[in-house]
Amino acid sequence: MTAAAWKECPHSIDVTLYKDITKPPKSVEEFRRMFEDAFNKGGGRPKENLSPAELEMRNRDVQLNVERAVKEQEDGRKIKQRVRISGHRQRIDQVLGWPKMVLLQGTPYEEVRPEVVLGLNTTYEMTHVNLGDERKGDYTSFAYYHYHNNKSALITNKRNSMWAKSDIIELLAPPGISIIFQRHLGLNKGTTSQPIFVPDPNKIQKVTSTGILSGNQRLSISPDPNNPDSRDRIEIKDPNSPGGIVLICERKDYSRVYYSEIRNPLTGKLLVTKECSNFDAQGFPHNATVIKFDMDGNLKEKEVYTIEKVELNPDIPDEVFEFRPPEGYDVADLRPGSGYDEKVKRESEALAQLQKLHEVSDIPELRKLLKHESWKVRLIALKTIGGLAKDRAVLRDIAASMQNDENSDVHKEADRILRRIESNK
Repeated sequence: MTAAAWKECPHSIDVTLYKDITKPPKSVEEFRRMFEDAFNKGGGRPKENLSPAELEMRNRDVQLNVERAVKEQEDGRKIKQRVRISGHRQRIDQVLGWPKMVLLQGTPYEEVRPEVVLGLNTTYEMTHVNLGDERKGDYTSFAYYHYHNNKSALITNKRNSMWAKSDIIELLAPPGISIIFQRHLGLNKGTTSQPIFVPDPNKIQKVTSTGILSGNQRLSISPDPNNPDSRDRIEIKDPNSPGGIVLICERKDYSRVYYSEIRNPLTGKLLVTKECSNFDAQGFPHNATVIKFDMDGNLKEKEVYTIEKVELNPDIPDEVFEFRPPEGYDVADLRPGSGYDEKVKRESEALAQLQKLHEVSDIPELRKLLKHESWKVRLIALKTIGGLAKDRAVLRDIAASMQNDENSDVHKEADRILRRIESNK
């Protein structure tokens, strides 16, 4: 047990994996409320202050997210990831698997999403990289989005959804178990905030002879009933509490954990279980199932991992973790002093101006906003003109001039306007 507790974790890892995620089902209305709340908390303008074009865009995006979530719920969420970790730095390249979907069916925005089958040659759609050291309060991170209609790069030093920490390293050992044994069997040579435990022979001898870890916590080891010749069952439990921790380990190597469970100390209900199999020569499991429950024992999430390949302690080049946006990507630097706040302010002012121009049907001034730096402003201006313009020739010229806009949503809207003009001849 001492050897397992102090087994050195890899300083770097490069792993490609597939993950299937299942969660308790939600109703359509629950999904709708969830996405509405997300838009409300996104820091944008209040719903009641939006122009008709902006409100239409918002409602469309909410509906799009709802339909995707419902379909994902039916089929389960399927993900392929390549995870590279070196020290505190971490990079996750990811792509989602989807069945063929028809979204917003019967509307002008109907969209057919082709099937995405995850496999060896599936192209990654997004990248998240953590550069900062979380232990020091540094949350510098960046992301690339490689979608055909949204190629963008963002960098920030605030903790947000871009801080995408992988838990893949936890497949090598149950979360927190090693540190629990180190605390009970070791002596702290570090500090309270950054402990460094070394094996303490006196503590090890005491636990060996009494089975007492600390207080009422008892440690017991017995043959696993299902594999008595090769595996042991390790239990950490307070006899007066229904909760506890159970590990099923390889007898010759306790760091190889086939099954673990953690139960609520007050109720005895399961909090998390993990089952691993198909270990390679490095001791890394190639199949794992992690099930998480809430405090009442209800299912929160089930994750099924299949490891395609893994390399422990590889030399990962520094450029893997460097912010180098590919050519042609829309770059947003969200760090203070980058000028991004001023850009957001200009966009917000333009959107407020746009609403006033819509109220007075000022098409000449709206046309000026079609050259704005913000694609969102250009899109809403184009949609607003499309709803106001009475002269079809003028509207055709305006839409045609926007067909080559660098943003796909803008030139798609231009195409929709032109199709509408042709169909109304």
